[in-house]
Amino acid sequence: MEEDPATSFYDSDRYIPSVEDVITTKDSIHKNCKLPIELVDTIIDFAEYFPRTTMCRTGGELRVRAGRSGLGGHSEDRFILRSFPLGYIPKGTLPTSCSMTSANEAYPTIPPSPWQDPAALPSDVTEDIKERWASESHIRGEFPCRKIVFTLVSHDQGWGGEPGHHGTYKGSFTWFDVGKERIHLSQDISTMNPENVEMFPAILPEHGSPEWKKENTPLACTVETLQPRVHPHSAIRFEHPLLPTLDCLQKNRTSTKEAEEYKIVWTCHDNVDPDSLEGKALEDQGRGRNTANGQFIRDMKVGDIVTVWGKARFPGWVNMIETVRIDVYWAV
Repeated sequence: MEEDPATSFYDSDRYIPSVEDVITTKDSIHKNCKLPIELVDTIIDFAEYFPRTTMCRTGGELRVRAGRSGLGGHSEDRFILRSFPLGYIPKGTLPTSCSMTSANEAYPTIPPSPWQDPAALPSDVTEDIKERWASESHIRGEFPCRKIVFTLVSHDQGWGGEPGHHGTYKGSFTWFDVGKERIHLSQDISTMNPENVEMFPAILPEHGSPEWKKENTPLACTVETLQPRVHPHSAIRFEHPLLPTLDCLQKNRTSTKEAEEYKIVWTCHDNVDPDSLEGKALEDQGRGRNTANGQFIRDMKVGDIVTVWGKARFPGWVNMIETVRIDVYWAV
């Protein structure tokens, strides 16, 4: 894929400011240039001077094979990675990467499970913790999440499909979709049993999640999966489309053995009509026509989590994944 000038500026060598950096810069502009804070925010937004959190899964190769069924993520619809919650700033000792071949025992890779009774979930401190995160991250604006950058390195099995589709995104049956989770926290750890998925799909600190605490007391954490939705005819599994939809994050090129890096940038200002020429251009790049309308970003709230799923369909098709990375940016 040729480098897109619109996304080439997001390379790893670009300086990423901390929250403190942004605050210091804003104060300097405000005091030295005698500008109102509203105009300072506009300057910061125009420069996209945003902090971010990063979660990356790389090292080795994970293969998502078509025709495999299962509830634990080992299937043709496989959970790959989750971001940190929007507004949460990870401590320096917390890992921000994991191996593609590692067991699903840590926060970034524990597969989600459908909820049996969402209303029964204890979330007595969720709002308190989210307010604390918002305060620590100085998150601002009607749309606090400003940008998400997905980096994928992958390819398919390297054979099959119609000859005329080879090397293109037409007839590709290996792809990636984006999901969303919402965090819930409780002081009642006993109600969240990770061995009993019929109760709650819990992520506890001992399973590698961040050390979320209130008054030095560890909190139980669980995630509510908002996307994908629970299957309408089976409450114990999620509903996944048979084929790539208009919301597809990225397809692999058809019948291509070499891994390719894809960098997909979503912003809160995106406003591409899926039926426009720009929407058709997205489809030509292997992306869904609906993925540049900005709605996913604008709907992000403090505590929301971004997820990536790997997909494969029909016998013989394999999604071979080397890297998945999620960078989430917010305004200060």
